[in-house]
Amino acid sequence: MPPRLPSQRLAWPSRLYADEAARRDAAVAQTRKLIAAGRPVLIGCDSVEASQAMAQALRQAGVVHEVLNARFDAEEARIVARAGQRSQVTVTTNMAGRGTDIHVDAEALAAGGLHVLSCQRNASKRHDRQLLGRAARQGEAGSGEIWLALKSAEPGASRMAGIWRSWCTGVALSDGRIPLPSWLQTLWRRTSQDLTEVRQARQRRQLFRNDLALDDSLSFSGSTE
Repeated sequence: MPPRLPSQRLAWPSRLYADEAARRDAAVAQTRKLIAAGRPVLIGCDSVEASQAMAQALRQAGVVHEVLNARFDAEEARIVARAGQRSQVTVTTNMAGRGTDIHVDAEALAAGGLHVLSCQRNASKRHDRQLLGRAARQGEAGSGEIWLALKSAEPGASRMAGIWRSWCTGVALSDGRIPLPSWLQTLWRRTSQDLTEVRQARQRRQLFRNDLALDDSLSFSGSTE
């Protein structure tokens, strides 16, 4: 279904970092720049542990923030209500707050709206869209970007994956960023997601066939005459 209003969401270039620590440090620096301009920031993390580590890094940098994950579910409504306020920083997991609208106040909209920083390696493109879709809703201003860390981005521990990791680590910049073109990072991420989605679809089909076979083995018929 097409949106009611044209989307104004700006897609910022993807980034790839050598490890989680380098990505966290860069995320803190990016967050400080955005809140200095008056923009609210939503940082999406892979897990509760990752969100706690991000929160600790923000705390050490003196950045005031809220954490929305499974440990603070009772506070979810209050945290979501504040997430769109000027210079507000919210750290969340991929499940917390899903399906809710973040109201962005007038001051934040004037500064450019909500910015979503995805630090998640999602197995599905749909999950990427769900997180980035927290920003620029209902035709409002907003932006989003996806940052991956090399270790979390690797689909497996194959020989080729090891070669890829070694090469990327060798070309990493001093801040841990790996200077691959954004289009190549996007292609790499989506190819991995496509392979995962194909594998999951195959598993669902096999489960369906197993259910049918089980139904056949348990069914019986007979005559009552």
